Amino acid sequence: MDPGGWPPHNETQGTDYSTFADSAHLTFVRDTWQSLVAPNQGVFITLLVIFEAVIGALILSGGRATQVGLWGALLMHVALLLFGWVLSVWSIVMLIALVLLLRAERHQSPTPTPLRLPSSKHFGFGQA
Repeated sequence: MDPGGWPPHNETQGTDYSTFADSAHLTFVRDTWQSLVAPNQGVFITLLVIFEAVIGALILSGGRATQVGLWGALLMHVALLLFGWVLSVWSIVMLIALVLLLRAERHQSPTPTPLRLPSSKHFGFGQA
């Protein structure tokens, strides 16, 4: 997740995403970005940050939620393939990594192992 996309950061740093889709492979992606996303960057970048945070939380949750989060990350990188060659190369690398992670996660046990914190006895507390 890139904190640079957060709208308050946009205002203070002058970040502008209106040219993000200029190198898109398809005309409709460029046109839609310029007519819909660029004029409403604050709303769309905020939604993107929320989406990425939810995906990250799902991936870290374990079990079925991790698989749902990995699918969300996969779909996001498939969408990024439309935005030009640099992002396409990045997305292909990420798609390979995410597919491998999803494959490994699907072969894990269906229930995640709960995290066990050491008791106070392990630190010498409570001993006479």
